[in-house]
Amino acid sequence: MTKRGFTLIETLVYLALFVLLVFGALSSLYAMQGASARIIASATITDEAQFVLHTIRWYVANSSTVTTPLPDSVDGMLVLTMSGGDVLFDRIGASLVRSHAGTNLPVTGSVQVSDLSFVRSPLSVDGSSSFIISFSMTARATTGQLMSEHFTDTLYLPAPAL
Repeated sequence: MTKRGFTLIETLVYLALFVLLVFGALSSLYAMQGASARIIASATITDEAQFVLHTIRWYVANSSTVTTPLPDSVDGMLVLTMSGGDVLFDRIGASLVRSHAGTNLPVTGSVQVSDLSFVRSPLSVDGSSSFIISFSMTARATTGQLMSEHFTDTLYLPAPAL
């Protein structure tokens, strides 16, 4: 008479292999979730930085004068003279704000801004100049990890019309 079924040793071996497979799958899933959270936080920072740079470029292109920073200087704020009055970009707390006619409007949303500086080059022979925008942005991933990136961009100012 033949006995059918698994022995106790076979059952324990299969159970141990199953536990190892489940443990490996769960640890991989956890690692992918953490990586996904970091990628989302990094993408948020990049999107916010591109929006900030685009907004500042637009205001600089449509301004008549860059008042602050003065040529050959560094400042933590940018003041532009527009047809409707001065526009100011400055950091208040951890947010970048645009001020116009006494109203502060946030430029950034879910990120924190730090190390904001505007460095203006000396005037060239033809009267043109440039300035460098530099800032850092920080966001918290859903895992609690802080993600931070630094951004720098150069804007070229045309020579004033004669």
